[in-house]
Amino acid sequence: MTAAKRAALGNALAQGFNLNTYIFRVLKEAAPNYGISKNAMNMINEILVDSYDLILKESRGLMFMSKKMTLGCRECEASVKLM
Repeated sequence: MTAAKRAALGNALAQGFNLNTYIFRVLKEAAPNYGISKNAMNMINEILVDSYDLILKESRGLMFMSKKMTLGCRECEASVKLM
């Protein structure tokens, strides 16, 4: 996929946002004897990226409603509570 198509899609997953390393680290810390398949890793990655996008969109809306130019922790916390 070209960079223009990725930018057109707009979500973090299309832009190459990848959490596989962190998912694997958390798995090994929580359950050292278990592994994870590539398919399951991709599914968990998609779920986390979708959640991240939803939180970011809600935070962005709160930021504009409060007429601020920066995203602060207050907007992030409020958006998580709203979800």
